[in-house]
Amino acid sequence: YWFMPSVNLFQNPYIVGGLIFVVAILLEPARTWLQTLVDSAFFRGRRAFEERLRTFSHELTSALDLSMIAKVLRQQISSSLMPDRLHIYTYDSLNDQYAALPGEDGRPTSDIRFAANSPLVQYFKAEQIPLYLDTINPPATLKGDESRLLLLGARLFVALHGEERPVGWLALGTPLSGSAYTPKDLDFL
Repeated sequence: YWFMPSVNLFQNPYIVGGLIFVVAILLEPARTWLQTLVDSAFFRGRRAFEERLRTFSHELTSALDLSMIAKVLRQQISSSLMPDRLHIYTYDSLNDQYAALPGEDGRPTSDIRFAANSPLVQYFKAEQIPLYLDTINPPATLKGDESRLLLLGARLFVALHGEERPVGWLALGTPLSGSAYTPKDLDFL
């Protein structure tokens, strides 16, 4: 056995540790590449979601007033979820009511207003979850706003919470795809 050394190198813990370290260093780029490949193939939606949030956050830094914030918010929601209608309601302290912000044409997206003590506002004060109206008839607690909700035509309401009262809410119609909103869509909102 002329090719076998007389001392077994693999019994030395320093050599074994060094060899494992070198193999780990050499395999790390391959592991990173494989992880990126798997993420892009199987978690594409999550990456798109994170990218949209990053874009939205970046665009908000340049928004100087409520109309610019509403414009950025409207663009992100419209391009991401594609609802058939989108209303952004905010509190008007002069009139003590909630009114829709202007859309792309500069006019309010709806003439429907909600009093500061309306059942919908009371729902948002009491609940921390979005309101999804999957039927024509709203819940009994919203009967006072039933006609307004029917005229508005929105199906999903997501509160914009404030300290004392809701700052406003998003009112979205059904998605153009015809499907229902998913939990991921609610996370995005």
